[in-house]
Amino acid sequence: MEATSNRTRQDFEELLLDYAMQVLQVANELPDTRAGNYVAQQLLAAAASPMRSHAEARAAGSLKGFIDKMTATLTNLRECYRWLTIVQKFPLVSKPASLDPVLQDGEKLIKLFFSSVRTATERQEERERGQQDRATGRFSKA
Repeated sequence: MEATSNRTRQDFEELLLDYAMQVLQVANELPDTRAGNYVAQQLLAAAASPMRSHAEARAAGSLKGFIDKMTATLTNLRECYRWLTIVQKFPLVSKPASLDPVLQDGEKLIKLFFSSVRTATERQEERERGQQDRATGRFSKA
């Protein structure tokens, strides 16, 4: 079980690192205009944020802390995705379709982290119900 857990963590980190590198590349390709520079700054910040908040989630001392940090990671991924969408739709790149793979990777990460947050939240709720049942002397039928 622990090996699987460590592998999943490594997979998450690797996916986030790959995604950050893709986003940084997009930021480097933006034009040297007011809009291009502003969006590039936002992308630079957004690209690193998911990695940072995921590292904080891994170091969380409680399930609640883990959920909070994973939720922050999800929020950061969504923000990054929105900025990439702006780059594509404005467009700030000569070939907007070239962003499709980066956007698809962003969607996959959002779904992955959403699922992780949902699973962790369900576990927390199960624990809380179990604690309430023990405190009141009631037992679940599950």
